[in-house]
Amino acid sequence: MTEGVQCRKINALQATGWSRADAADRSVGRSDMPGPKAFLYVALVLVSGASIAAWIWTAKRRHLHERPTFADVAIGFVTNFLDTLGIGSYAQITALFKLRGRPADELIPDSQCG
Repeated sequence: MTEGVQCRKINALQATGWSRADAADRSVGRSDMPGPKAFLYVALVLVSGASIAAWIWTAKRRHLHERPTFADVAIGFVTNFLDTLGIGSYAQITALFKLRGRPADELIPDSQCG
Protein backbone atom coordinates (compact mmCIF):
# COMPACT_ATOMS: atom_id res chain seq x y z
CA MET A 1 0.00 0.00 0.00
CA THR A 2 1.40 3.38 -0.91
CA GLU A 3 2.07 6.05 1.67
CA GLY A 4 -0.59 8.41 0.29
CA VAL A 5 -3.35 5.79 0.33
CA GLN A 6 -2.49 4.80 3.90
CA CYS A 7 -2.51 8.44 5.04
CA ARG A 8 -5.93 9.00 3.44
CA LYS A 9 -7.30 5.93 5.23
CA ILE A 10 -5.90 7.10 8.57
CA ASN A 11 -7.32 10.61 8.04
CA ALA A 12 -10.73 9.16 7.12
CA LEU A 13 -10.77 6.99 10.25
CA GLN A 14 -9.65 9.92 12.42
CA ALA A 15 -12.56 11.96 11.07
CA THR A 16 -14.94 9.34 12.46
CA GLY A 17 -13.46 9.60 15.97
CA TRP A 18 -10.61 7.11 15.93
CA SER A 19 -7.28 8.04 17.52
CA ARG A 20 -4.26 8.11 15.23
CA ALA A 21 -2.82 4.86 16.71
CA ASP A 22 -6.16 3.03 16.38
CA ALA A 23 -6.63 4.40 12.89
CA ALA A 24 -3.14 3.22 11.89
CA ASP A 25 -3.87 -0.27 13.26
CA ARG A 26 -7.19 -0.44 11.41
CA SER A 27 -5.73 0.88 8.16
CA VAL A 28 -3.19 -1.94 7.84
CA GLY A 29 -5.72 -4.62 8.79
CA ARG A 30 -4.44 -5.43 12.27
CA SER A 31 -6.91 -6.12 15.02
CA ASP A 32 -6.78 -7.28 18.62
CA MET A 33 -9.58 -9.78 18.02
CA PRO A 34 -8.77 -13.15 16.48
CA GLY A 35 -10.45 -13.80 13.17
CA PRO A 36 -13.19 -16.33 12.46
CA LYS A 37 -10.58 -18.84 11.30
CA ALA A 38 -9.03 -18.90 14.77
CA PHE A 39 -12.41 -19.58 16.39
CA LEU A 40 -13.06 -22.36 13.88
CA TYR A 41 -9.67 -23.97 14.58
CA VAL A 42 -10.20 -23.78 18.34
CA ALA A 43 -13.67 -25.34 18.00
CA LEU A 44 -12.25 -28.08 15.78
CA VAL A 45 -9.50 -28.89 18.27
CA LEU A 46 -11.95 -28.95 21.19
CA VAL A 47 -14.44 -31.22 19.40
CA SER A 48 -11.66 -33.54 18.21
CA GLY A 49 -10.18 -33.73 21.69
CA ALA A 50 -13.55 -34.48 23.25
CA SER A 51 -14.24 -37.18 20.67
CA ILE A 52 -10.89 -38.86 21.24
CA ALA A 53 -11.32 -38.69 25.02
CA ALA A 54 -14.83 -40.21 24.76
CA TRP A 55 -13.54 -42.95 22.47
CA ILE A 56 -10.71 -43.88 24.87
CA TRP A 57 -13.03 -43.74 27.88
CA THR A 58 -15.58 -46.00 26.17
CA ALA A 59 -12.91 -48.48 25.04
CA LYS A 60 -11.54 -48.73 28.58
CA ARG A 61 -14.98 -48.99 30.17
CA ARG A 62 -16.13 -51.76 27.84
CA HIS A 63 -12.74 -53.52 27.83
CA LEU A 64 -12.38 -53.29 24.04
CA HIS A 65 -8.83 -54.52 23.50
CA GLU A 66 -9.41 -56.53 20.33
CA ARG A 67 -7.61 -55.15 17.29
CA PRO A 68 -9.22 -55.24 13.84
CA THR A 69 -7.98 -57.95 11.50
CA PHE A 70 -6.76 -57.37 7.95
CA ALA A 71 -10.17 -58.48 6.64
CA ASP A 72 -11.92 -55.89 8.84
CA VAL A 73 -9.67 -53.14 7.51
CA ALA A 74 -10.19 -54.31 3.91
CA ILE A 75 -13.99 -54.31 4.37
CA GLY A 76 -13.81 -50.78 5.79
CA PHE A 77 -11.61 -49.57 2.94
CA VAL A 78 -13.80 -51.04 0.19
CA THR A 79 -17.08 -49.88 1.70
CA ASN A 80 -15.78 -46.37 2.41
CA PHE A 81 -14.50 -46.15 -1.17
CA LEU A 82 -17.87 -47.26 -2.55
CA ASP A 83 -19.62 -44.82 -0.21
CA THR A 84 -17.45 -42.02 -1.59
CA LEU A 85 -18.63 -42.94 -5.08
CA GLY A 86 -22.23 -42.59 -3.88
CA ILE A 87 -23.10 -46.29 -3.82
CA GLY A 88 -23.69 -46.47 -0.08
CA SER A 89 -22.05 -48.78 2.40
CA TYR A 90 -24.69 -50.35 4.66
CA ALA A 91 -25.62 -53.22 2.33
CA GLN A 92 -21.98 -54.08 1.55
CA ILE A 93 -20.90 -54.00 5.19
CA THR A 94 -23.86 -56.11 6.29
CA ALA A 95 -23.34 -58.68 3.49
CA LEU A 96 -19.60 -58.98 4.13
CA PHE A 97 -20.09 -59.27 7.89
CA LYS A 98 -22.73 -61.98 7.42
CA LEU A 99 -20.47 -63.92 5.02
CA ARG A 100 -17.67 -63.86 7.58
CA GLY A 101 -19.97 -64.60 10.52
CA ARG A 102 -18.49 -61.76 12.47
CA PRO A 103 -19.90 -59.94 14.40
CA ALA A 104 -22.93 -61.83 15.60
CA ASP A 105 -26.16 -60.99 13.74
CA GLU A 106 -27.63 -59.54 16.94
CA LEU A 107 -24.92 -56.87 17.02
CA ILE A 108 -25.57 -55.63 13.45
CA PRO A 109 -28.19 -52.85 13.59
CA ASP A 110 -31.23 -53.31 11.37
CA SER A 111 -32.13 -50.80 8.71
CA GLN A 112 -35.83 -50.56 9.52
CA CYS A 113 -36.94 -47.40 11.25
CA GLY A 114 -40.17 -48.76 12.68
